[in-house]
Amino acid sequence: MPDGYRAHPEQVFMFSLSAWDANCPQHIPKRVDLAEMEAVITAKDRAILELTDQVAELTRRLRESGVDPGWYADRFPVVRRRCGRNSGWAGRPC
Repeated sequence: MPDGYRAHPEQVFMFSLSAWDANCPQHIPKRVDLAEMEAVITAKDRAILELTDQVAELTRRLRESGVDPGWYADRFPVVRRRCGRNSGWAGRPC
């Protein structure tokens, strides 16, 4: 016990470890290397930019042809459906 510590221990738990697994699949999610995650995030960001560019190009083409892009959004709303039991919609594909 540290010097000056006034409490007195009543019980002690002692553990003896023979092995340690930092990637226990039962209770701990898989560890992922930072470089791997950066690569995945960069690819995702690149895909989002490409899709954003495509949407901008298609919107420009619609406007040039005299069609209001909002017309499509009003008539064809995005269908959101529940994904699995009790999961609700979380913006992810089913």
